[in-house]
Amino acid sequence: MNTLSKTTVPFAVLISLSTICHAATIVRIGIQEFEDGDILTKAEFSASQGIEPRKINTPLGNDLSNQSLSNQRASGWWYLDFDGNYRSASIRMGLWEHDSSAPGHQISFFYINDHDYSDQLNRQLDAHGGGQLEYNIYSVDLPDLTLEELSTGRVHLRLGFGGARANSGNFGGFDFFELHLVEIPETSTLSIATASIASITMRRRYRLKQKYQGR
Repeated sequence: MNTLSKTTVPFAVLISLSTICHAATIVRIGIQEFEDGDILTKAEFSASQGIEPRKINTPLGNDLSNQSLSNQRASGWWYLDFDGNYRSASIRMGLWEHDSSAPGHQISFFYINDHDYSDQLNRQLDAHGGGQLEYNIYSVDLPDLTLEELSTGRVHLRLGFGGARANSGNFGGFDFFELHLVEIPETSTLSIATASIASITMRRRYRLKQKYQGR
């Protein structure tokens, strides 16, 4: 076996490069106040109402039928603003009393800018949580967001609960939203990291060569 071919880059250096390539920024609307699976009364969920941004920790809609759908179903829209250069994004959110354990999909619409992620979020809700007065946390990747969109420093979020029937409502609420943004590393930073790894690798190869030549 050629021992020189087994030269490896130190693990700590790889971790450092990984950190550089995957530095992230988190932009928030609201603050996570509960844990996944918590059962919360209306009073518990809305304790921060008025302190948080609009429609956050605010019970919305109702579970009755034969009323205006605009008032029946919990929904809202927000803008998330940020600075920097980013290459990808995902979103994490806390939803309360969304009834996903009931028949049918409970998300009527979920858009980031003009990209429709309703199906992705519905699949997560169908698979987890959604009991009576239950609070759950979900995460959705946003692969359709382009570099051009991420360079604007703003995304538009729209989310609305659905109902089991066309004329049924859905009472519930939103606790927080977190937009996780992965940065585009600066060219100079990547160059320095790459040069450091190359230098370390060359030194290790040289030491191994000297070691085996001395035998």
